[in-house]
Amino acid sequence: MRPLEDIIAQNRIGRLLAIRSDVEERFAVRQREYLDVEDAVTKVREQYPQGLGVDIATEDGRRKAAGMMGMEVARFERYMALGKEEQEAFKAAIGLDDLKEEGMRALREVATEIAALPAERPLMVFYTAEWCGPCAWVKPDIAALAPYLDIPFYYSEDDALRKAEAVTSIPRLVLYTAEGKVHSYPWMAESTAELWDIMRGLSAQSYRGTGLFECKDGMCGVTAYDPERH
Repeated sequence: MRPLEDIIAQNRIGRLLAIRSDVEERFAVRQREYLDVEDAVTKVREQYPQGLGVDIATEDGRRKAAGMMGMEVARFERYMALGKEEQEAFKAAIGLDDLKEEGMRALREVATEIAALPAERPLMVFYTAEWCGPCAWVKPDIAALAPYLDIPFYYSEDDALRKAEAVTSIPRLVLYTAEGKVHSYPWMAESTAELWDIMRGLSAQSYRGTGLFECKDGMCGVTAYDPERH
């Protein structure tokens, strides 16, 4: 097991976020050509908070979406293509496929996959999925840090368990205690040190009911969890 100080000093999460910033900077000039499209997308999302009801992966869906936003479908498609190109550039820069394999291998070495919650309390579950990009960024560091927790650690890729536990987005860490459960968002960490603060702080909680553990500006705390909002 690597020393905790070395894991934190390596700061893989910080390095990945730096790569993402570099990619975003490269695309920033071209993105400014589509500020009108971004503004239209924002407005239509506010108008239809539950979604547009169209599949923009299809030609017909993009045509309908462009109509709802009052623009030519060709311009909307160029905007969508630019976003996809940026995503692909980032995936290539971080070697996403290799990162997914490495993270999953590391996670299996330190945690057991579950489809039903163990009876013992407290315990922590990392909710993830093979298709989840942000999960891949944090997975290697979560696996490296998990052995330093003083509670049992598991992971789950099971859709049924995720839905039953009101885990509406991933990656997600959930602490289960005799008093209740507390959710947290590991993807909000901007460094490996912040991720460790989230995991360590979450493991120390004893919250009655269902809570949300967040760290902002160096301050961490638990608030009530609302599945509809979170």
